[in-house]
Amino acid sequence: MKRILSMLLAFILSLSLFGCGNSGESTTEQLSTTAETTSGETTSGETTSGELQNTYSFMAGSSSASGTIIDTIMNYTADQAKEQSGGKLEISYHGAGQLGSDSELITECLGHNIPLVMMSTSSLAGVIPEVSLFDMYTAISSTDVAVALFEDEDFKATLDDWFEAAGFKLLLYDPYSFKYIGSTKEINSIDDLKGYDMRVLNNVYHQAFWAAVGANPTTVTISELYLGLQQNLVSGFEMYTSGALNQKMNEVLNYWIDARTMLQISVCVMDMQTWNDIDDADQAWIEEFFGGMQEHLLAISPGENEDALQGFRDSGVTIVEYNQELFQAMHDISEATVYPMVKEAIGAEAFDTFINKIAELES
Repeated sequence: MKRILSMLLAFILSLSLFGCGNSGESTTEQLSTTAETTSGETTSGETTSGELQNTYSFMAGSSSASGTIIDTIMNYTADQAKEQSGGKLEISYHGAGQLGSDSELITECLGHNIPLVMMSTSSLAGVIPEVSLFDMYTAISSTDVAVALFEDEDFKATLDDWFEAAGFKLLLYDPYSFKYIGSTKEINSIDDLKGYDMRVLNNVYHQAFWAAVGANPTTVTISELYLGLQQNLVSGFEMYTSGALNQKMNEVLNYWIDARTMLQISVCVMDMQTWNDIDDADQAWIEEFFGGMQEHLLAISPGENEDALQGFRDSGVTIVEYNQELFQAMHDISEATVYPMVKEAIGAEAFDTFINKIAELES
């Protein structure tokens, strides 16, 4: 019932936005957010320059629970939008799946009912095939390379084109959260993964990789994972650290392993119809505003990850540091199995653009 009411509210909001389109202003009833009020300054210490010409009110949603980096940045963005715009830009954020699952949020965003959504690129691969590049295991080995990739003007322009072709305006990205392996068993080498009962997402690339490693990939829902680990039905899984801590996986794990299987890339997008309905001058203001939010996100992400790691340490979970030999063994398997699958699915041009840029940044 709660979800139905939320979706009905989104529909009513979309009607109100349509109804006031001729005036050049969008006004809706203000909805409360859970953000704490902060200073109103961006990470650089400067507020957004100029003023919005019109008034906008956007609903935003994610499926991420409270305490995750997605929830943190979206609450902060909602708070700062009102602060820096003098009340002309309202973002009412609803997390924890209040407005639906990732697939439902994508549908509603493309339908212009929920203009802003934030989620991992894995959830968007069905509508933006090129982001499957980020599902290639071990393609990126460090966060420095990941940040440099998104800050590279040529690659960022290409990425923007991929998103816009699918109907989205890319506004924020978080390239800082590697997926670790949570395990009840010790893993020191690729041989330790032979016959390993590995929980994986319902994703063809993930399943192919772990099968090639020699593990037994099995799809277990997140709601069943805790019990599955507790009852030894699965031995481990992969997830970004704050997400796993939020799910209390530290209570049923013995090891948290820095395997760097892949990055958890999270993005905030707006549907292109909503974006194109914004005046050009106001688009520039909003892009500058989200640029400030980007700076803030990149500043807090490393600390958020380290705090989550400390949460595992405090629980008595053994943190296994990065092992270059294990990473290289996984990389060789990924290069032979997942890379060709992704290249075939998205085409050689997109694949080569990504691989060549990674090679350039790592050199």
